[in-house]
Amino acid sequence: MIEAHDFATADEMFEFFSPWGESSNLDGFIFRGHSQDSYELIPTALRINNVDWFWRTCGLGRPIEPQHNWQTWQVKGEYSVLRAFYRLSDQRGLEVPVSERVRLNLAQEFDFHGLNSPHESDAWIPKDLLETAALAQHYGIPTRLLDWTYDIFVALFFAMTGAIEKDGKLEIWALNKEHLSFLKPTVNRVNVDFITPHYANNPNLNAQKGLFTHWPVQLPSMKCSFYMVVRLP
Repeated sequence: MIEAHDFATADEMFEFFSPWGESSNLDGFIFRGHSQDSYELIPTALRINNVDWFWRTCGLGRPIEPQHNWQTWQVKGEYSVLRAFYRLSDQRGLEVPVSERVRLNLAQEFDFHGLNSPHESDAWIPKDLLETAALAQHYGIPTRLLDWTYDIFVALFFAMTGAIEKDGKLEIWALNKEHLSFLKPTVNRVNVDFITPHYANNPNLNAQKGLFTHWPVQLPSMKCSFYMVVRLP
């Protein structure tokens, strides 16, 4: 169920989100700010307008039509860019999360087996790469993680600074994390995970009181059939 609140002025909005306003009942929610109300809740790696940029970034070259929409190639592209980020950071002596999957063949320029044995039963993004994905996200690397914050005023800051000299309305999303977490062990569960990496390894995330949502998919094996990735406009 979605509730929408429209505000005609900034004063109305701040009154709503103030400690004495109506939003005082938003305990357990997390927030995301958009500078335009036309923006969708879609992570950077899956945005339709980012397709060409994504394939240039991952370094694999864009597959031919319609293979660039196959989930197998999409996941391979995401793994490739995460591994390249991990490898370059490690070579520069920067601290990176430990990932047996990546480190196993880190000396190689390319890794064609990182998505397969011994981890074929994993979901994508696998647990051993979530910390790396969260770190990469804050350096502008395309991932399927979506940024949120525990602090409504952080979301307001990003929405308002991004809306300067732009027409239209800004937008604040509020997601009931506690309710969705409560549903996890039930038949009514929603396939969304909440990822909070170690703040000590990610000062930007710490300052923003950030976390991520993640919609996991089954990790494709090189032996499996191909599936379509859903890209939303």
